[in-house]
Amino acid sequence: MNNKKKTVFLISIPVLVFILSLVVAGCDLFNFDKPATPKSWTIMVWLDGDNNLDNAAKEDFHEMEAGLYAAIQSDPDIQDHLNIIIQYDGLVADSYGRFVIQPRDIDPDGDVSNLFYGKISDSLTTEPNMGDAYELQDFIQYTKSNYPADHYALILWNHGGGVRSISSSTASREICQDETSGDYLYIGEIKDVLIETDSVDFLGMDACLMGMTEIAYEFRPGIGDFGAQTMTFSPAEEQGDGWEYQKIINRFRGTGYLDETGDVCFNIEDLTAADFARIIAKEYEDAFSELPGETQTAVDLTKISAVKSTVDELAGLLADDPSYKGAVEDIRGSGPDSELMHYFDISSRYEWENYASFDLYDLAWRIRENPVFTDIIQDKADELMIVIEDAILYSWAGSRYNEDGLPPDEWMNGLSIFFPDGDAKYPEDDSDTTYWDFQYFYSDLPHVEIAAWANTYGLNPNYGAIDFCTGDDDGEVEGWFELMQFWYNRDESDDYDETVHPGPYW
Repeated sequence: MNNKKKTVFLISIPVLVFILSLVVAGCDLFNFDKPATPKSWTIMVWLDGDNNLDNAAKEDFHEMEAGLYAAIQSDPDIQDHLNIIIQYDGLVADSYGRFVIQPRDIDPDGDVSNLFYGKISDSLTTEPNMGDAYELQDFIQYTKSNYPADHYALILWNHGGGVRSISSSTASREICQDETSGDYLYIGEIKDVLIETDSVDFLGMDACLMGMTEIAYEFRPGIGDFGAQTMTFSPAEEQGDGWEYQKIINRFRGTGYLDETGDVCFNIEDLTAADFARIIAKEYEDAFSELPGETQTAVDLTKISAVKSTVDELAGLLADDPSYKGAVEDIRGSGPDSELMHYFDISSRYEWENYASFDLYDLAWRIRENPVFTDIIQDKADELMIVIEDAILYSWAGSRYNEDGLPPDEWMNGLSIFFPDGDAKYPEDDSDTTYWDFQYFYSDLPHVEIAAWANTYGLNPNYGAIDFCTGDDDGEVEGWFELMQFWYNRDESDDYDETVHPGPYW
């Protein structure tokens, strides 16, 4: 005989109505309210933890929660003006989702396991590929549709590669590595897929080695393509968990307040894209000022076209006299003795092969000060310094970058440019192959054309489509990319060698 007692529930009419309303609501029971009217800012964070940075991704997730909680203590209405929407994919299977960041009094350095607070239940049903630009576009369009705002910020979070090649043939110029899928977000791929309506006011790259002139130029606004007004990134490697989100968000708590270092705070309703970019760079400086190798740069992308055009004009002048090649290479160096500000380990041939980026402002300054060059070249270098200074909103670099450079109060460093040791041999005992031969990603050719070129010569296809690398094959050097071709892409008869590097030449 079954002697278990039956349990009888007595339900009042009001309670019954409430329960029925939940049934009707279905999945939306756990879906945070989607605003019907635009807020001041929507911040979108592409939080790619599907790799060895997963714990750091979770820590930064909690930093955002803690930062919003701290801001609310001074501005209780901040959530009426701000959305923070995250797409996260973790290394553990089935650890992914989209989230609306909620204020939480939480220690970001504590337990990182409880990540799923604030999850949007109806937005992501399968694990995303964080290395796929179409998935990035879906996230942007979903967020803009459901969390409208007057201004948008997009932050790409993960590993970064700047511009690099040779031993990283499947991951050149990439950001956001998705280990599960084995895919990456390439700089050219982002521009190939995203469109003008996907554009944002602020674009951030919380990753290593992305602070390049070439990358800034790629996302310039006003060209009928995806772009942004301002941008923050690092030309060097970043420390483990990236930006200080708790402190950044706390700076949105209203005017009349100061943060812990005495920096002014902003009303989120009045925050500009330039303010946004500067805050991130300054908070990075405040947090990591004791680390000598750290950097962070905020850039006005509306000014970056002037930087490119002036670089190109300088390059054209440098092609006029064969002796200038050696003079500029002496400034750059080719080994461990270079004094030019650099964002890689110049004592490592591997990094010369993969990360040869130098500070553009410092390069211009050293050309201007060098009596080898004519007055016209020195004046053009001075003009380049002026337009860089106009484009940089805020830059900071640790003490390692101050030893041989300009005094800190005169610095406008923080934008790097790709300048490989093009004539060096790779491998060192191969007399026919140079470093420039392996930089064939550094081109404005579409990916399909570079892939076809690479296939012809039995090479791995790289993703090119870098807008900065323009040329017109008219026999005159009129840009930085054409100068690199002119100096490093010649055969024994001193003519252009089409087997070395694809794309336009001088």
